[in-house]
Amino acid sequence: KSQRSNIFHKRRRMLHLKDVKNQLQYASAVADQLIFAEAWHWKLMGILGMVVSLGATTLYSAELKQNQTKQQLIAQGKQIFLGNCVPCHGEQGKGDGPAAQTLPEKPRDLTNPQTYKIGASLETILQTVSNGIPGTPMAPWSIKLTPDQIRAVANFVVADLQKAK
Repeated sequence: KSQRSNIFHKRRRMLHLKDVKNQLQYASAVADQLIFAEAWHWKLMGILGMVVSLGATTLYSAELKQNQTKQQLIAQGKQIFLGNCVPCHGEQGKGDGPAAQTLPEKPRDLTNPQTYKIGASLETILQTVSNGIPGTPMAPWSIKLTPDQIRAVANFVVADLQKAK
């Protein structure tokens, strides 16, 4: 081969080696970025995990507090029911209280929502206890009880008496 040809091939090999070197440097830089990104990925995942964990703990705490508050409301409603509603509806809410026989219409069996005149939802029970039922012995209790007390009684009826059957 000619000397010129050898020089050409040497240069070509050098360019090729230079390309390989550049490609290796590029690959190394990409690998460094990936390692850096992966480290940040795991740090970010850890931070996200903590945020989710704190959020879940907060939601659980709020739900637990709400559940405790609901249980307290129902317990208060039971006390109000026992102090005011038993004469007509009876201790178990079956409409068999001591005054039930003297009334022109038998009081509702609160353990059987199908017998309710207006409806068995919390909202309709709130209305019924507050306003009474015209034309029946069911008086409007908003005259004697506060809105919070009526809400407590309604929650007791829905949570305990309707499920007692």
